[in-house]
Amino acid sequence: MALTRIGALYVALFLLIVPEHAADSAPRETSTNVASLSYDTYRIKEIVIEGLKRIPQKSILTKIPYRVGDIFNRSLTNILIKRLYELGAFRQITVKIVPAGTDELTVYVIFEEKEPLHHVVLKGNKYFSEELIKEKTKLNEVRSLEREELNKYAQRIKDLYAKKDYHLVDITPSIETIDGNRVATFTIKEGPKNLI
Repeated sequence: MALTRIGALYVALFLLIVPEHAADSAPRETSTNVASLSYDTYRIKEIVIEGLKRIPQKSILTKIPYRVGDIFNRSLTNILIKRLYELGAFRQITVKIVPAGTDELTVYVIFEEKEPLHHVVLKGNKYFSEELIKEKTKLNEVRSLEREELNKYAQRIKDLYAKKDYHLVDITPSIETIDGNRVATFTIKEGPKNLI
């Protein structure tokens, strides 16, 4: 298992190999030492996408560097994971390799999507408008947001205030579900402007 830092999150990259004797059954959570198995001569018979709820499968397939009929190349898995995490919509991505005969395999790409963000609320901001804060911190581009990512955006807001000599600004981020919609709230206490 490789651990990759993406943004403020640590993401586990799993390349799971299901032993050949289990190829006729459904994929299982079986982990094997990847170094001990060589699928470098196996052709990709099928690419199976699982777990998508809101993201169209077509947009995912364009990010996958594998194609049906290609020889499997394990090193492309890191590219696959990076491209898909750049979409910012996933908590977890798992890649499973399952033998499908003597010289073919099936690549499973399994997703756990983040919950979509309905909107962002800013409270207590007087010096900057809500629109300006969202634009400068890129909060206006966020489509999904996890609790772990809130502090990254709170820091961006603090940095924006610091550029205008508001060094004592305090920001309390929170995320909650209101009437079935996820809402991120940033409560801002601007404090006094430094005059020195």
